[in-house]
Formats: sequence, C-alpha cells, structure tokens
Amino acid sequence: MSQHVSTSAVEVISGPSFRAAAPSAADLDAFRAKLLTEYSHALWDYWLSKRTDDGIPFRSEIQPAEMKEMLPYLLLWERVSEAATNRIRLAGTALVEALLQNPAQKLTRDVFPAAWEAALRKRAGDFYDRRCPQVFRFSMAPFSRSHVSIEFLALPLRRDADIADMGIGIAFRLPQANAGAAVL
Repeated sequence: MSQHVSTSAVEVISGPSFRAAAPSAADLDAFRAKLLTEYSHALWDYWLSKRTDDGIPFRSEIQPAEMKEMLPYLLLWERVSEAATNRIRLAGTALVEALLQNPAQKLTRDVFPAAWEAALRKRAGDFYDRRCPQVFRFSMAPFSRSHVSIEFLALPLRRDADIADMGIGIAFRLPQANAGAAVL
C-alpha cells in the first residue's frame, strides 16, 4: 500500500459495520492494521474503549481530557441531512492551521476541497447508516502542500438512541521516508 497519495487521488478504506452486531475481534484488528499513523491508532483504540454493548459510542462518552495529545488533530462534526453535508462543531488547532481557517460551525462543503467533500458524501451511507468507520487519505495539494498527504480516520458517534448522526475524526500527516516530526 502506498504511503503517499497523489495530488488527484483520494484513497478510502471502509471498516467493519457496527450496525447489526459488533464486528469480530479479527475484523477490528484487520481494520486497525490498515491505519498508518500513531494518532489514528490511538483514536481507534479510545473509540473502541467507549463503545457500548449495543453499538457505537455516544458523544457524551467522549471526554477531551482523556485525549489531550490528540486534541490538536481532532475534528468533531454533525450530520446535516437536508444539506447532504456535515457541520463542523470543533476543530483542533493543528487542523485550523492546516485548513488556513477555523472551520468551526461551517459546513464541510464550504471548507473542504471538492474532491474531499465528494469522497465524504459518497461514503455517508456507510458511515452513518451502516456505522462503518472510514479512513480517507488525502493530498494537501489544495492547501499548497502537495508534498504532504494526510490520513483522516472518521468514526461514527450518536447523540442519543440508535441514530448515528455525528462523527469524530483525526487527521495526521502520513509517514514518509526521511520525514521529520509528523505534523499537518
């Protein structure tokens, strides 16, 4: 698997569905093995630890104080079904810097490049309805950083009941040969 995404490509990996029943330990481990950054591994492990027997975690179970090292790279959003997009609720400081703006309270279609938004929209059914975690690998070329690619791990959340209507994700620079500190 290539660790660098070309400027025009968007790589997407779907994880196992949490809709009907909890995936097997082997399926969870296989998905984790596809994650390339330490921060994706950390958020995945944290998210799994917050799951309940009946599905994905509730938003209220996610505690920022338990994720201090990840906070600069985190994104929290909610589904806006009628607009077929998402509203960003919170963005970490590293993401604000990488996106060249604070995206909080903005729609993803107004913040992300068209190719990114199209990839998110294409996978929305899997993400929200089937409750499948997603990994997106994007080039930062739209932000004048064509030499940088990121891994974005997106994990479904619910506010209440049985509806997945939110998400938490982490974006971090993909490792490259001879790379220094991994920052966005």
